[in-house]
Amino acid sequence: MAGPYIPTRLADRRAWFDNFTSLIAADPPRYAMTPSDGQYLADLFTEWDASYTVATAPETRTPVTVAQFAVVRAQVEPTIRTYAMFIKANFGVTPEDKVALGLNLDNPGNTPIPAPSTNPLLSMVGATQGEHTIRYADQNTPDKRAKPFGAAMILIFANIADEPDGNPLTAKFIKVATVNPVAVQYSPADNGKTATLFGRWVTRRGLVGPWSPFVSFTIAS
Repeated sequence: MAGPYIPTRLADRRAWFDNFTSLIAADPPRYAMTPSDGQYLADLFTEWDASYTVATAPETRTPVTVAQFAVVRAQVEPTIRTYAMFIKANFGVTPEDKVALGLNLDNPGNTPIPAPSTNPLLSMVGATQGEHTIRYADQNTPDKRAKPFGAAMILIFANIADEPDGNPLTAKFIKVATVNPVAVQYSPADNGKTATLFGRWVTRRGLVGPWSPFVSFTIAS
């Protein structure tokens, strides 16, 4: 099956997102997800759909609502796409279930790029209220900004708590980034707390590399 699996037309994209998030929320383990993943995806679609409805309905469509929808799309759509890549690359999810989610199956004749074998290194280059600016590098080339071969993006995760928390298994996915440095925004309720950040390289097919060493910084209030 060729071509992108997330439709280009917004109306078709809405239907795709609705199907994808609804199926996962209804039975997360079937798609190698956790219940919190299912709820998170459902909440993302609710946010996207509400903004889409306001931005496209004739009685509420204005330059402001269209601009607000563009912001929501920039925040939500890369996250949903990342989850889709994870599931597509997971051999524990059946081909039938992947197709039901709206994912395209790979051509078995293609030679996939393997998962990255190195981890990112994170450092902070700036901090403002509710935001950190993070620079990343690869462990093999710490003085360069380049990603390792095969890595298309970096996934950023964080534990937000009163003290540093270096357990990546409890970290919440924050965002996917392709540019360096990357801005990491937090909720206003998190101001004054400690953000412990982790990164992982990911290929275009959703194969992820090892966790980075964690770094902890106070969120400015």
